Amino acid sequence: MVDWKRIIVGDAFELSSRDWNYYRDLVLVCPFTLFSLMVFDEFFHPTDTRHYWAILAAVAVVLVLLAKEKVLLLLAPVAFIAMRSLWVFIAVRRDIRVLLAGGICSLILIVALVLGRNYRPKYQFSGTDRMLDLVVGVLSLIGTFVLKIWLDKHLA
Repeated sequence: MVDWKRIIVGDAFELSSRDWNYYRDLVLVCPFTLFSLMVFDEFFHPTDTRHYWAILAAVAVVLVLLAKEKVLLLLAPVAFIAMRSLWVFIAVRRDIRVLLAGGICSLILIVALVLGRNYRPKYQFSGTDRMLDLVVGVLSLIGTFVLKIWLDKHLA
């Protein structure tokens, strides 16, 4: 008998990893990246709301402490800054500080790649992207925006 459910849906909703640490780290990537980038921006463009940014930095530190794979979580914002700086420098080409920030972040990524060439994650996963990973990532992004709006409303 033909299994139509398997033909139409396939393995899209199978778990990529049997370890829940993978999904916890996947959920933590969006909020940590967003909050660490906001703190990074505050460091270079100070405003009057220093206490608010200190709270965001504390939230980012707590998110790092919750993660199992701390190295991957810490490299996500660095990679974002490197790619974004390169794009801004190519598109705008007017600020050498953008090139400097992108260059420093790129050097950090190169050093991490060289030092971690034998790195293996602490959890096993199949290496293929599944629909469940996308759903978890999108829900994490939505939760990040909800948390940011709540922090803006109650702490700023």
